[in-house]
Amino acid sequence: MPILETPEDRALQVDTADRLAQLWRCTITHFPRFSPIDWYSSRDGQLAALLELKCRHHGSEKFSTVFFGVDKWLALQQGAVGLRVPGMVVFRFHDGVFFIALRDIDASKTALASAAGEATELVIEIPVASLKLALALDPAKKTLAASVGTL
Repeated sequence: MPILETPEDRALQVDTADRLAQLWRCTITHFPRFSPIDWYSSRDGQLAALLELKCRHHGSEKFSTVFFGVDKWLALQQGAVGLRVPGMVVFRFHDGVFFIALRDIDASKTALASAAGEATELVIEIPVASLKLALALDPAKKTLAASVGTL
């Protein structure tokens, strides 16, 4: 799978992870590069959840669904079952940070998708309406404005 993460994406992910850690009263840590799962959270020295954190460069209302790679879903599923912790998928849009528990994703809703010039990938289409708001963002400033969701 190609590595499509830009330095801007990485900075947004780190900022989002830091803000979610504060909101959810935990530590969110990035796994080493090329790990099949990108992030994990811990609380009181114990593993709390496995996380994928995706940044989108548009508002949450632009599309009715958001894509999530089947390969990432499989890795999270294996990790969550094997480690007996929840899996979470987090999406940052210009207007907010949203999340969904792995158990709430209907993995039967798949499609083939590709970015310009990239290989086709099998993805799960997750309805944006099924995502829970964690942090509201001020779209004009693209900064975190208010906290509303919980882990």
